[in-house]
Formats: sequence, structure tokens, C-alpha cells
Amino acid sequence: MPLLAQADRVSIVTCGKETRAGPKSGQLATYLKYWGIKSEHVSTRGKGETAEIVEAYKSTGSNLLLMDAYSRNRMSQLVFGGVTEYMLKRASLPVLMLHS
Repeated sequence: MPLLAQADRVSIVTCGKETRAGPKSGQLATYLKYWGIKSEHVSTRGKGETAEIVEAYKSTGSNLLLMDAYSRNRMSQLVFGGVTEYMLKRASLPVLMLHS
């Protein structure tokens, strides 16, 4: 939270419909607001998550991407790859990952 509190701007990026289990972008925005952190929501189509996240990062003028890591099960990750793997190995932007 201290890192986010120091940010000039916080953008919450979602790719496609929010149908997976877990907190939604509106709930995250409310939580951040509770801590005095203003945020904006950026929604993408969800057709190519990795490219859409990188594009949202660039279009919002961000200088750090904070994201959850490994949200798919290990088998899906091995077969289909994943956003985490892409960001770790191919994306050329600063990323801070958390595994929840």
C-alpha cells in the first residue's frame, strides 16, 4: 500500500469481462479509495491479454506494472503459456509481481 500511496496515478487494467472468481475492478477501486488512493479503470477487449496489458501500460503513461502472478493452474500455464511468463521473459517494462 505504501508504494501505491506514493503514485501520481493508479490505473486498474482489466482484460475482457470480469467473470473469473475473485475481486472485481470496482471492488479494488473502492478498497484503494478507502486508503486515499485515487484510481482509474482501463478495460480492454480481452482478445490478447498480454498485448492489451502492454498497450494499456503505454497509453496510461505508467512507469511500473504491478500484477498478480500465476492465476492459471500449472497445466494451463504449461500448455497455453500465460501473462506471467510473457511479462517475465519478453516484456520490456518494469514489473512488480505478487503471487496471491
